[in-house]
Amino acid sequence: MAQTREQHTEYMRNYRRSQRAARLGPAPETSAESGADARVPLSVVAAVEAELAMMSNADRFPALREAARVLAQCLDDPLERRHHPSAAGQLRALLAEVRTAQGVDGRSSLRAIRSEVAS
Repeated sequence: MAQTREQHTEYMRNYRRSQRAARLGPAPETSAESGADARVPLSVVAAVEAELAMMSNADRFPALREAARVLAQCLDDPLERRHHPSAAGQLRALLAEVRTAQGVDGRSSLRAIRSEVAS
């Protein structure tokens, strides 16, 4: 039985998808299956969201916040494994930048605390 070009393309897509799935192995456990604490996030996106929620100045940097979310999605995707080292480094740098960001008046958080203690 002869296949059309579209049928062959669809067949090859499904074949490559099944080969990738076989290489990656079974899906990771969820917190309910592993018996882990429910407060521990199992995805990088959830961990980044939790960390950004704890930072008081994260709302002032929506671009950095969105970039961190995209990098976390890349780290959660097992098909993007070759990008994980660089994405992890960039995510670490972005979160460090948000942590050490300047205050509203141009002073760092540490300088503001020191000036409050000194006066």
